[in-house]
Amino acid sequence: MQMNFLKSIVIGLVLTLTMSVSLAQQVFMVDETGVIVERNEHLATFLTLATFDGIAYHQCLGMTSLCPDQCGHSGNMASFHIDKYLASARFNEFGDTRSDRFMVLIDNGFPSPPLVNNEVFSTMHDLKRGDKVLLSWNHLYVTRQIGEVTSQFPERPINFILPLTDSQAAVIPTVPAPIAGDGFEGVLNRYYVSLTRFGGKVQGQALFNIEHHIFTYYYNDLATREFLSTYIINPSAVSRTISNEINRLRKDDFALIAFRRDIIDRNIVSTPLFVIRLTADEATRF
Repeated sequence: MQMNFLKSIVIGLVLTLTMSVSLAQQVFMVDETGVIVERNEHLATFLTLATFDGIAYHQCLGMTSLCPDQCGHSGNMASFHIDKYLASARFNEFGDTRSDRFMVLIDNGFPSPPLVNNEVFSTMHDLKRGDKVLLSWNHLYVTRQIGEVTSQFPERPINFILPLTDSQAAVIPTVPAPIAGDGFEGVLNRYYVSLTRFGGKVQGQALFNIEHHIFTYYYNDLATREFLSTYIINPSAVSRTISNEINRLRKDDFALIAFRRDIIDRNIVSTPLFVIRLTADEATRF
């Protein structure tokens, strides 16, 4: 009975993968200037554990006639120290490499509107220096066409920022990326950060029922939409830190989990990145 249950879950995951829909990267928008066509080329992506260093005013040192006040490059800048890279990939030789800092301009100074989405902007201002966060961003090369005018420029949009307590951050391990047969890191084509409820162990496998995906990342047109409803982890095949967190869970406990999907030698490989046990009150934050 239990074996049939596991088989049905695996079959469901395969069907979800094969029936999914391709994600396009071309965006069409309409404003007062007419139709805007934007093409986003993914150069790199990052999922990290980071420490907030604060927000300070940054003045552009450019030499154009618009610098420093009207060029769009001056304003309040948020700064983070990167403690760990949980998932990262460069999809192009021009993509950003790993760095120990991440800085992002969040507005052009009062009273300008935010340069990041309102939720991210609000979270930034609620943070205190030294706070731990899960932080994810992309490095894009944007081609934007408005009528007959085309412009090209890099962007580093924040995917999400989630505050963590010090105790939650302390149980996030360093998980090596899967390695392909040629010795290189596998092709990261998606990763998930999800709020789950622990379903117990079935045939020694830890079953997580996904309440909702906090964030799902899909690389370019090669990746597919895949909204999983369950995720299974083999506690004996993961790091001791992750295994210990799984062993702390009781049925119906909440947990924040992250996992990545890579293509390794034409096979899809799923790697758990962390499992963080949450109280019911903590789960409401996510």
